[in-house]
Amino acid sequence: MASSTTNPALTEEFWNAKAADFARSQDLEDSRVVDLTIESLNKHVGLAGQLILDVGAGSGRFGLPLAAHCKRVVLTDVSPRMLEEALHRAEERHITNTEFRVANWMNVDLSLEGWKGAFDLVFASMVPVFAHPEALATMTAASRGWVAITQFTRGDDNISDAIRTGLGDTAADPHNDPQRTADLIELLKAQGHEPIVDTIGFDTEMTYTFDGAVQRYSGRFSSQAQAQGTSVNKLLEPLREQYGDAIPVRRRTEKSIVYWRAQ
Repeated sequence: MASSTTNPALTEEFWNAKAADFARSQDLEDSRVVDLTIESLNKHVGLAGQLILDVGAGSGRFGLPLAAHCKRVVLTDVSPRMLEEALHRAEERHITNTEFRVANWMNVDLSLEGWKGAFDLVFASMVPVFAHPEALATMTAASRGWVAITQFTRGDDNISDAIRTGLGDTAADPHNDPQRTADLIELLKAQGHEPIVDTIGFDTEMTYTFDGAVQRYSGRFSSQAQAQGTSVNKLLEPLREQYGDAIPVRRRTEKSIVYWRAQ
């Protein structure tokens, strides 16, 4: 993952501070979004025997499962603490065909890292830095085959809605913005590529314990809650009063996967 800021020090500081909460929240995410993403990657690219670079890998949500399908995955992130979380999960799952490298895609030196044209697939999910043409071009230059970026375009979620209401946040949710996909496609066309778009969508109905809900949503909302002098625990209290310790979640998830050939 990466912050939307282009200041490397601030980006690293931001994600280091969020790393533990974010990683725990990712552990409770619906695995179908990963499974369906890998299914799409296999269909469009083919993963067997491939060397993959995961840019903005965070705690390894995609990079670690990808390792079961390919030769090797190099997971990179601007945050050393995020990569520590990913390494810990790799060790717990006995995943050995991975490598972990700190890198900021606004200033990474591909030649110095040995990454120029080195990967069969360069992959990223929800990395705002790729709104910058120069970062996008660098990502492309690291591939000798395919590049893929995933972007959530819809994420209707009753628990997220309740938290955002408690925070007084009535703006459009930037986490699920289809315009980002449209902007990415235009940037790629301007750089001479012919992008291919695959779409994924599914519904989720499940329940969380109160503690599970706090863990799941803290990674996204804890900083915003703290800035307003509250916490995710307090914001979820009305749902605990209504449902007890079996809080239902109803979610519609949609995402785009944008593919293009590097060469």
